[in-house]
Amino acid sequence: MVLIEWCRQQEKGIRVVKADMPQARGFLSMAHISLDDLTCVRSPLWQATITYYCCYYSLTAVLVAADIKSEIHQCTLAAMDHAVPYPARTKRSIHSAFRSRINAQYHTRDIGSQSTGPRLALCREVLLESQAILADKHIIAEIRSAIAYM
Repeated sequence: MVLIEWCRQQEKGIRVVKADMPQARGFLSMAHISLDDLTCVRSPLWQATITYYCCYYSLTAVLVAADIKSEIHQCTLAAMDHAVPYPARTKRSIHSAFRSRINAQYHTRDIGSQSTGPRLALCREVLLESQAILADKHIIAEIRSAIAYM
């Protein structure tokens, strides 16, 4: 909860905005493009990066539809943990994808040569779960309330 409070105090952290469904659809489109790109890329570094961004774009589509905006990745993930009803396993996998991207891009740590299969599965899973949430106005309203009134 401390992270959520910090995020709400940041200019680009978690904030309530007017819903922008065209932007939400745009983020969902970017997630689809990332999923397609993942099938073509062989580099573990870029696979890790694309996997995370596929999840991030899917999550951001949900948050934007719920009137929530965050431009700090840790805050976006904190909003997910607090309000988005992904299964716990999915949330852990998204956090793991975030760490893999950070390790690959900024710390030049070996992220292993995980096959593309698990990464594709995670992207598809998050994309499908996000689409299901976006299709349910009640869940979107619950997400909005959980963030707006905390």
